[in-house]
Amino acid sequence: MTNPVQSSQFMPELERQLDQLIAWAVANAPDKSNNLTKSDFAEVRETFCKIANGTDDLANQRREPSQGGAQYINVTPAPWP
Repeated sequence: MTNPVQSSQFMPELERQLDQLIAWAVANAPDKSNNLTKSDFAEVRETFCKIANGTDDLANQRREPSQGGAQYINVTPAPWP
């Protein structure tokens, strides 16, 4: 069972950790001419938080069928027209 205090502290801690990682990536980017910025990570942050919250379809697709996940995920590409 999840502790309510731990649950309420999860997202703020996750965002703090993401901020640290993004700041490190911007400061230590190997290609300084690329001018990597914090805003370059906005989509990654949004997707990561959705998955962590369990509100993303990707999180549901990866569950086993016995855990409520999809029975079948079609990964075959459509034929060339």
